[in-house]
Amino acid sequence: MEQEARRLLRLLRLGPVQQGVHPIESILGDVGHIQLSRGFAFMNSTELWNNQHANPHLQGETLMMMKEHVIEEFGEVPKWTAGIGGSGGAIQQYLIAQLYPGLLDGIQPIVSFPETLMPEVMECRLLNNVYKLDTATWTTAKQNAVNGFNTNTCLSWDAAFASIIKSDNAAGCGFTDPANVANIFNRASNPTGIRCDLFQTNVNLLGKRPGTQEARRPLDNIGLQYGLAALNSGAISVKEFLDLNEKVGGFDGDGNTQAARSEADSDALKLTYAGGFKNSFRGPGLANIPIITQRGNADAVGDIHDTTQDLIIRARLQRANGRSDNQIIWTLGSTSGYDYMSGSIDLMNKWLDNMAADPAPASTDKVVRNKPAGANDACWNKTGTRIDEPASMDPAASCNAVYPRFTTPRLVAGSPMVNDVLKCQLKPVNAADYSVTIAGADLARLQTIFPSGVCDWNKPGAGQEPLRGTYLRLPLN
Repeated sequence: MEQEARRLLRLLRLGPVQQGVHPIESILGDVGHIQLSRGFAFMNSTELWNNQHANPHLQGETLMMMKEHVIEEFGEVPKWTAGIGGSGGAIQQYLIAQLYPGLLDGIQPIVSFPETLMPEVMECRLLNNVYKLDTATWTTAKQNAVNGFNTNTCLSWDAAFASIIKSDNAAGCGFTDPANVANIFNRASNPTGIRCDLFQTNVNLLGKRPGTQEARRPLDNIGLQYGLAALNSGAISVKEFLDLNEKVGGFDGDGNTQAARSEADSDALKLTYAGGFKNSFRGPGLANIPIITQRGNADAVGDIHDTTQDLIIRARLQRANGRSDNQIIWTLGSTSGYDYMSGSIDLMNKWLDNMAADPAPASTDKVVRNKPAGANDACWNKTGTRIDEPASMDPAASCNAVYPRFTTPRLVAGSPMVNDVLKCQLKPVNAADYSVTIAGADLARLQTIFPSGVCDWNKPGAGQEPLRGTYLRLPLN
């Protein structure tokens, strides 16, 4: 194998849960020429298309076997292996690095999310359903105040991805042929049919509800006060806040909307955290590798890939490791003109070569001291000028003046920046907790809406236990 080809790049790609056959053109995508033209070995697999199963354990095992094949085929261990990919491809890089440390020596996530299981994706459907009931009241400005997102992001999430939790979602099984659709689960006509939801594709981790073939579910929104920050800022009224939380509802065990709020299976919660389906960013896998996070900012047009996700990821790295300086964040716009993908690959090449020449054992210190020039947070403005400054939520920051950052529905509801609580612990409703006056009939109504209490964000999530290890053998329980 030529010296340059000993550097191995692995592409991971995005998509909703949609099993089936993917042609080679869709697997390789339009980025292979960047790697191949630089002499890198380049590999990918159907399983590493996130819409195949969105199962990080299958994905990690697939990468392990792919690397084994490359080593056996060429007779040499790659000098290093780096990941690259966007959206679902970014998710895979984070999760595989956490669960299977050593398979990836560096990652280049583009338009990142920390994991596939993001409750806000589905909760956008719940919020949109409330807005439709009273379009005169729920203006775009008020929707944005509750959603945190800019413009139509929640509509985009609802249309594109909220159905991944529906068991009768035929697309989730890749069953679009009418002859196959008849095999899909239907609660009334085919209750033992094939279930095509995100949880079923992760049943090897989550396990099944007793006495059924149905995967346990960790979805929960009990106690969640949608629009809390919007209420406290005066963007919505007390009545609107109460109406919203009274009507928002939740999902049943088949992923259909219902009047009652969603309640998680307690075992599913524990297994989701313990098995790394919800990414804690703890452990050596993500602490000891370079992370070049890249994002074209499209918040203004309602794209689902909101820029705040990069800072949510940074907050988790900071909490897990006490530092996050092995991660850099790059942001640019559609007219910036900078070829960030080529720039990232060239920078990662230098960074990992520097680390390979350093005999010290793996550590965050080793990653940071081997940073090449340019390995720092930056944005490129609309004319292509690079601005070097730390990524932040500060509206006065130069990059945020060009590309304003927004929030998310759960951040608006009070979640801390790490945003990894699936089911919150509760505290009693207390009128003193609000910046506006809630009293009399309004307070009584609030207590009726939240009879068990509201989220206490000062406590960890229910069932939020540590990652149980790496290279896990499933099932865990």
